[in-house]
Amino acid sequence: ALAYCSSGFFLGHGEHYSWIVGQCWLTALLLFTNRFLQNKRHKELVLASLSFSLIILGGYPGLAAASALLLFLYLLFAQGKLLITAAQTTIVLLLASTCAAILLIQLAVIAQYMTRSSMSLEFCLMNAFPLKGFLSLFTPLASQEATLLGTDYCTASIAIGFIPLMLFLFGLSKVKWQNKTPILLFTIFLLLSLGKWGGLRTAAYYIIPFFNRFRFPALFRGTAILFALLIAAQGFDHWKERADQPIAPSLKALFLITLVLSLLTLAWGFPWKVCLNGLFSVILGLLFIFALRRKATALIIVLLLIDLSIVT
Repeated sequence: ALAYCSSGFFLGHGEHYSWIVGQCWLTALLLFTNRFLQNKRHKELVLASLSFSLIILGGYPGLAAASALLLFLYLLFAQGKLLITAAQTTIVLLLASTCAAILLIQLAVIAQYMTRSSMSLEFCLMNAFPLKGFLSLFTPLASQEATLLGTDYCTASIAIGFIPLMLFLFGLSKVKWQNKTPILLFTIFLLLSLGKWGGLRTAAYYIIPFFNRFRFPALFRGTAILFALLIAAQGFDHWKERADQPIAPSLKALFLITLVLSLLTLAWGFPWKVCLNGLFSVILGLLFIFALRRKATALIIVLLLIDLSIVT
């Protein structure tokens, strides 16, 4: 939860309240949807609808469309039944629209005065998360140099902290996933956030309703971060039981890549602090492995807080 709130999405959009509000209520939508899948009680579906209505009322409009897509895919991957999923999603959207009727009625009244309807594809792809922004995973301070990353500072970061990144890679490489929903949704929303580079945002523009009415593909990275951290949490649970094993190859590769990229930042014109941030991340990662093997809970917490404070 701390890594989620301290991630590059929330820090980058601290001034965009509608983005923060929508992304926060998204977690409640997922919580009640997951409970519904577990016990099939209609009460949970109603609570999911209420959470969705709050995304509509307080969130950026694009986040409402993204949340509807997430709800549909989450139910579909969990159940594997298209018609049932479509019916359940429709029920949630109808109930949510009823709860948010006061806003939707106002929008209907002023619709004739609104100049935005369908947008061009080029306009909808504006402000995507840049490929260079992945550097913020290894050295979060790189996101302060948005000009060098070729984007606005708001969309420059996908940082979650180096230790959560380690846990994410461990979760991907070591955990035997019976339910691959978190991995699938992480991949889909990350590709959506990349705009034209990911390909999916272009396809969604033509296929999915309302996806031709908002821009900022970078907004999808908030959901990608959420599922990345859910994978990291699974990785942490798995790692605690096997802390005495040799360092996983994926983590060795991560340390090497981070060292190389940190040194390359100097050649790319980044200030020294960006390079030092990457080198310090590797040291933090090694200390975390040491603390985990010693079962030093207090040290683990301290290292996580230091890691997230650097992101912040």
